[in-house]
Amino acid sequence: PGLRPPGVEQMSRSAIFGRRGAAQLDARLVDKPGKYSGEKGEWRLWKARAVGWLAAVHPDFGRFLAAAEIHQGDMYVPQPLQEMSSLLHTELLAWLTGTQLALVLRNLPLGGGETNGFAAWRTLCEEEERMDPVAQVAVLQELLHPNFAEADGGWRQGWMEWEARLARHAPLLGSLGDAVRIGIVRARAPDLLRDHLEVSAASYGADYAAFRIVVDSYLRAHDGGLRQQTVPDEPLEVDVITKGKGK
Repeated sequence: PGLRPPGVEQMSRSAIFGRRGAAQLDARLVDKPGKYSGEKGEWRLWKARAVGWLAAVHPDFGRFLAAAEIHQGDMYVPQPLQEMSSLLHTELLAWLTGTQLALVLRNLPLGGGETNGFAAWRTLCEEEERMDPVAQVAVLQELLHPNFAEADGGWRQGWMEWEARLARHAPLLGSLGDAVRIGIVRARAPDLLRDHLEVSAASYGADYAAFRIVVDSYLRAHDGGLRQQTVPDEPLEVDVITKGKGK
């Protein structure tokens, strides 16, 4: 499967860069991020500036970059996004030097043809955001033992933020099965929601997508910002073989 954000099949190539009246911002009004020095302490700021400039080129650039960062496996860029991908690759060649430039050059097609800027962006982000073993352990502990009720928006907001972090750290977590994710959420659900999930277990089984629908429907029908969180008498034991990437 390739990089296919929702609705991309309906986009025409000419719509990517605002031709024929499509909405477009003026990138000339936003400063380019400049050269990236390769210093880890500068990565976050440089990345934010790069994403900001690209979003000025086209407002959808940000969501495509985010999708590329978490995409697993081979990345196919559909025809409507080829021009955007080529622009991204060209800009990365101008913005990067040294080791980071070498990472981007690795994604050049050997036999010519279209470059894959989104794959190059993913490779760059993976390298610059790779965590050391100590940080990996801390993130794993947070993800496997969350406290949804601590979120400012209540339990539902905490649950949604946890799901987003799971997607963000998918390479670190390795294979975190549906049954494990369901167990983590159920163990930390408020009392009434947990009772509802136990009664409704037959409707979702070990399917997290179906489980998510049950949870979301319940919270929408009740108080989605529930702050109560039941702590299990015995800690939930999660046995996960991770595939984190340490330096």
